[in-house]
Amino acid sequence: MIGLTLTLHAVSHKGRKAYKDDIGTLFLECTKCKAIKDSYSFINKATGFQGKRNDCKECRNKSNKVHTRNWRQKRAYAKHS
Repeated sequence: MIGLTLTLHAVSHKGRKAYKDDIGTLFLECTKCKAIKDSYSFINKATGFQGKRNDCKECRNKSNKVHTRNWRQKRAYAKHS
C-alpha cells in the first residue's frame, strides 16, 4: 500500500473514522489494533458504523480464541468439581 492516498469520508458520533482512497475503496480503523484496513477486513453488521463491526476480523478471531479457551477451562473445572 505504498503511495496510497486516503481522504476522510465520514466520522461516527463516537469518533470512529472512515476513509476512501482515489478509486473509492472504503477503509476503516480497527478499535482494538488501531490499524486502518479496507472494509473487507471487517465483518458486516447492519447497525455498525458504515455497516461493519468496530473490530477487524483478525482481532475478532484472537478475542474468540481467548474466550473459547477460557470457556473450555471453566467447563472442565465445573465437570470435575
